[in-house]
Amino acid sequence: MSLRILIYSPDVEVGRLLADALRGESPRLDVQLSERYPTEREIEIADQRGLGAVVVGLTADPAGLQVIKTLRNVAPEVPTVAVSKAESSNDLLDAMRAGATDYLWPPFDRQRLANLLSSIPDRAGRTKSNRLICFAPSQSTDGASTIARHVAHAMNPVAGIKPLLLD
Repeated sequence: MSLRILIYSPDVEVGRLLADALRGESPRLDVQLSERYPTEREIEIADQRGLGAVVVGLTADPAGLQVIKTLRNVAPEVPTVAVSKAESSNDLLDAMRAGATDYLWPPFDRQRLANLLSSIPDRAGRTKSNRLICFAPSQSTDGASTIARHVAHAMNPVAGIKPLLLD
């Protein structure tokens, strides 16, 4: 049985690079590339046909983030990966706030793709009720508590996560 991965990327270069990298990573993948963002109805139809994961290429157009939000509402159990040429922490935070479960940027490292692909079956079926647990090893006065507080604050609007900080 193949794992169906949809890639929505108006950036043709990024979409094709990622599709080729994913196809080369595993023969069990059914990778489909669309060079435009889908409508909500198209997302619903794709979800009914079964999805292993969805990759959304982000551009300056805010429609990409809207696609991620729609995916969270229509198919919350489907892992959604945001892809962008920009390595901006703001882009990463915006994508995670919209509901992305992971974030990639070119060049697509083979090991990173392999790790991502191996985690997809584990993530499938998860819903917003799951917990996110992070550990930040630290020593006194190194700022880990401040970082944890900022991460918790940033994660609060993501899928309704209510952070619990233990120090």
